Amino acid sequence: MALADAVTNFVLAVPTILRLSSIEDEVPPGFADLLHLSFSCLQKWEATLPPLAGNLPHSASRNTTITVRPSHTVQPTPKSSTIEDWGSVVELLWQATMQLSDVRLWHQATYRLLVWRAMSGQECDIGEWARREVVVNVAQKL
Repeated sequence: MALADAVTNFVLAVPTILRLSSIEDEVPPGFADLLHLSFSCLQKWEATLPPLAGNLPHSASRNTTITVRPSHTVQPTPKSSTIEDWGSVVELLWQATMQLSDVRLWHQATYRLLVWRAMSGQECDIGEWARREVVVNVAQKL
């Protein structure tokens, strides 16, 4: 399978991972392994993304979004993997990671979310919330 196809499949699978994180009071068996595999895929994808020069234009940061839709609707197929797709995937994986007590996964997700928030600006509501919480947490530890 070509890398582009693998990335497309990954982008389309991540909303399902988020759904799995919220279907029960306890996370499904094997969910932590699924998230570890997801972050491994994310790292491979990141190696193929072009280097970034500064912030994304704020208008471009929200043109591409991945939303969780009812299962009976069709997911649009992304034409190519972009940094906006990456940011949307990071937001969804961060949300899924919050269901676990695995600090390593939380750190991997949070630093990426903060990078995405810095790139996309205030329009990243999840990233802005996480940034504020991290700042408060760091300030409490000083």
